[in-house]
Amino acid sequence: AAKVFESGKSAGFIYVILGSEEYENSLQLFLGSYIMRLGARSTAITLIAAAIISLIALIIITKNLRKIIYVIREFKNGNLNARINVKGKGELAEFAASFNEMADTIVRNIDEIKTMDNLRRELVANVSHDLRTPLAAIQGYVETVMMKSENLSAEDRQKYMQIILRSTERLKKLVEELFELSKLEARETKPRPEAFSIAELAQDIHQKNMIIAEEKKIDVQLKFPYNLPMIYADIGMMERVLQNLLDNSLKFTPEGGKVVISLKKDGEDILLKIEDTGRGINSDEFANIFDRYHRGKRIEDAGQEGLGLGLAIVKKILEAHNLNINVKSSEGKGSEFSFKVPIYTPAIKTSITVNA
Repeated sequence: AAKVFESGKSAGFIYVILGSEEYENSLQLFLGSYIMRLGARSTAITLIAAAIISLIALIIITKNLRKIIYVIREFKNGNLNARINVKGKGELAEFAASFNEMADTIVRNIDEIKTMDNLRRELVANVSHDLRTPLAAIQGYVETVMMKSENLSAEDRQKYMQIILRSTERLKKLVEELFELSKLEARETKPRPEAFSIAELAQDIHQKNMIIAEEKKIDVQLKFPYNLPMIYADIGMMERVLQNLLDNSLKFTPEGGKVVISLKKDGEDILLKIEDTGRGINSDEFANIFDRYHRGKRIEDAGQEGLGLGLAIVKKILEAHNLNINVKSSEGKGSEFSFKVPIYTPAIKTSITVNA
């Protein structure tokens, strides 16, 4: 402490107080205790808030999980209409959307399988019917020949044998169509492309079917330009395609009608077209004419024999060559089938691709 003088008179005292070590320790202890209490309160508040938020989140998550588990169990137990309805965004919502898409796909596949199963049964029934008819004819006439062999005239015997032969040929054709289509669908039959004249092939098929066309009084015409280029494809399969398309036209063209087979160059391809003046295809059957399981109503209405597999075989053969077939038809005004085949060039041998 020291006196303070002002103009020779005492004005007061100055005191300097120094904190002691005990004071410093007390101050540090007080501050440390305050920070600890503040930290403890903050930690406790944080833990309580975290626990409340976690509990709310857990309730929400488990609620959505319970919904998802319930829907999955419903779907498993046969309720194919069960779908997960989770709103918002996040992983659970993505999972719900994925499950719903998967469920829709499964339902579509089940419906397709049911449809295919019904069609398969229909095909088996048609096969059984069409195979039973020629077999019954063969058996009946063979038994007749055996039972009345001594009393049958040569003329009757010849007539019965012709009926047996026709029934055998019909049976053979049915079996061959089924076997051929099965091999094509299983991709056991692979195209073996080579260069050949499509014009000569069309001429051969035209000549082979002239007798049938004359019997039905149908005018079958073949049109193609001179020096038509060769094509590159499997000649045996192309013959089958042309024959099946011509058979189809002859089958549904009435007496006095006309069938035209035309060939022409179209860019780097040959366009082959078969047109007829037959009964045409109605709109209800148009989408199914190439379906192996679909036996068209027009086949039944026309009283035609066979399973209607000819066009299915045509499509499978062209698909094996990576080719498409186009159809134009109006009921009562005829039909037009057309497709393009690549022209043969030396380079095409290495560039052409066919389905294995």
